[in-house]
Amino acid sequence: MKADPISIFELLSVEISGNMRRDGSYDTCEHSWGIFSTKRRAETFMKRVIDETSSYRRLFAFFIYEKIMDDCLHGKLEEFNRFKAVWSYYDDGTFYCHGDCDDACTKPFRGRPARTIMLKRGDLAWYMGYKRIYPCLVGMTPFTDAEYRRRTKELGHDMGLDCTDDSYTVYLYDHEHQHPNTWTLFPYFGKISRRHLEALLACRQHYLDDDARWKLEQAKQQQG
Repeated sequence: MKADPISIFELLSVEISGNMRRDGSYDTCEHSWGIFSTKRRAETFMKRVIDETSSYRRLFAFFIYEKIMDDCLHGKLEEFNRFKAVWSYYDDGTFYCHGDCDDACTKPFRGRPARTIMLKRGDLAWYMGYKRIYPCLVGMTPFTDAEYRRRTKELGHDMGLDCTDDSYTVYLYDHEHQHPNTWTLFPYFGKISRRHLEALLACRQHYLDDDARWKLEQAKQQQG
């Protein structure tokens, strides 16, 4: 009988490095603190890291990734970055969010409990991507489980969502937008300049205008 795969837990920190860039972003660096047999042991070590961190290091967040040890034991080292689940934490070790991962996208996503969606439309947030954190404006949030049930009832069939839909839509500098995973988008801290805020608002308006034009074109085609 095939044995069940063994889970291991990797603790990773994200730190802010350097000064603010023109677009309001900061460079970041990641550090893996080790592999642990349980999530609790990884959390315990995280608290030790926080207690021993020097003041010159600017912690941004922590992540604990649940991985399957078989991926490594079978020589699939190139796949060792895959994970089954993740827990994210604020810089002081306070729990922030949990998420599941399904590489094959076969596990359906049926919304989140509303209490686990930490941000709302219009909020300022920090988007993690490309080894930086960027100020952004939240445009859309993931479906709540209640919204999912209501929408499914209206459609009369399952919506066909998967783990990639457990994400936000955010607007960034220079008319860019992204869809970060729920556990990687953190509430904004610090003050934002008027210039950066106006840039984010302009980006949001750009996409709202595009959406309005698309809906108008669709209406014209249906009428024609």
